[in-house]
Amino acid sequence: MSMRLYSLPEVAQSSWIEMRPDVTMRYEIDHANESATLFFGHRDDYVITLSRDNLAQLLDLGAAARQELSARPAEDE
Repeated sequence: MSMRLYSLPEVAQSSWIEMRPDVTMRYEIDHANESATLFFGHRDDYVITLSRDNLAQLLDLGAAARQELSARPAEDE
């Protein structure tokens, strides 16, 4: 796993993560704060906590990316 961190005004932290297909993943829900924490790696090497709204945005983005990856790219003419 590689990680490169930097800051932007609208994002507290960004990173580049590469994971093997068999990476361990789990989540925990914080009902009081309406957030979910996602854990990646055998020892929770990478952790991201998202609000309910940000989690929905991430899932929508991931679904759109997965759909586009499943589509065949147009052939160059």
